[in-house]
Amino acid sequence: MKLILVPHCVQLVTHVYNSHKLARKEMYWYEMHGVCTAELAMPIDFGDRLFVSRLESDAVVDQRFTQLNCLPNVDVDLLLALLNSAIGLFYIEGLSFGRGLGALDLGSTRIKKAMRVLDPNRLDGNQALSVKSAFQPLQDRNIYSITEECKRSDRRVFDETVIEAYRLSVSGDHIYKSLTRLVNIRLTAGAV
Repeated sequence: MKLILVPHCVQLVTHVYNSHKLARKEMYWYEMHGVCTAELAMPIDFGDRLFVSRLESDAVVDQRFTQLNCLPNVDVDLLLALLNSAIGLFYIEGLSFGRGLGALDLGSTRIKKAMRVLDPNRLDGNQALSVKSAFQPLQDRNIYSITEECKRSDRRVFDETVIEAYRLSVSGDHIYKSLTRLVNIRLTAGAV
């Protein structure tokens, strides 16, 4: 399995938290330029649902999300699918730590330094199209808890498509079991 660092695939827009640093000439501290927009966004404090979102139009992403903007020549739709695959979600869960009450905490600095994603450049055009097509039904419905997601037939078809495209020697069931175990450990620790 070939993995690549997310910074090789996406450029993270870092957040500026101090209000005096947000101030710009002829603007108030609470006004923002359009440079704060993103193509993809992911919460920094996941609950029982794990996901990366695509923004369909310009939107300002606040400090509760990490902004992801693709580098040139990266297929945003394919990258979105790979980040939302069970393997991508496993990396997100594994990279993070519980922040109390079962919330998953993942800051943009940690994502920038350590996040991994399957290399979209390893797929030929047909494989990339298959992955994106299999992901489409997931985009057309609500996001469920990770336990429910792993039971859904459209999710299983999508993840099997990813596994097959990359010729991985791991089963979807093994990934689901590992992913749900990590999430359940975090959620159970938060309930104590």
